[in-house]
Amino acid sequence: MSLQKFTKTQIKVNRILSMKTITIDVWNSLNKREKSIANSELVRLFNESKGAERDKILSKMESITGEQTKSQIWTINHIRINNSIVKLVQHLNRMPSKDEIAEESGLSRQTIHKHLSEYSEHPLFKEELIQYRFASNSLLSVIYKMAIQGDIKAAKLFFNVVGNDASPKQTIGTQNNYIQINGTILNQDIIKQLTPDKLIQIEEIVKSIQST
Repeated sequence: MSLQKFTKTQIKVNRILSMKTITIDVWNSLNKREKSIANSELVRLFNESKGAERDKILSKMESITGEQTKSQIWTINHIRINNSIVKLVQHLNRMPSKDEIAEESGLSRQTIHKHLSEYSEHPLFKEELIQYRFASNSLLSVIYKMAIQGDIKAAKLFFNVVGNDASPKQTIGTQNNYIQINGTILNQDIIKQLTPDKLIQIEEIVKSIQST
């Protein structure tokens, strides 16, 4: 490619990249090489940006971003926000503010607010929920075994999860693939209905039991 032709290509790409929003019609007006150059520059700008500047680039790309890429961006945001909250809670000994999460994660306060407000209804969160439930069998099998062997803490944990305040000192009976404590039965159907928060609670308590 001649220098003149390259210059014209770069000028055209730069003009499109300077737009507030790149429409699909404008994007399709580029040839294959021009799209490649423009896409590489957008990826570079996105990776190097933070906060509100990152939001501007995402807004610029909105019309030309495929669903797969949007899902990847959502997942990246989710991981950043989650990791930031965990890190800040350990450091501050309290739940961090959105401004503190924004500073730690490199995301804008607006992005964090939107993500926290809407994530429970997002399709990817629902997929994550299914994964938690799928993985719960391995974790809960440990609880089963401990309770069957007479571990009162494990038995009490089951009651706490299902909302029963019965005394953990009551007799534990076992049969096949469920646990029965007096008149209350805990089986796999109940276990499959557990939320991620309750599964995390179970995991933390199991770890504390195993370390004693």
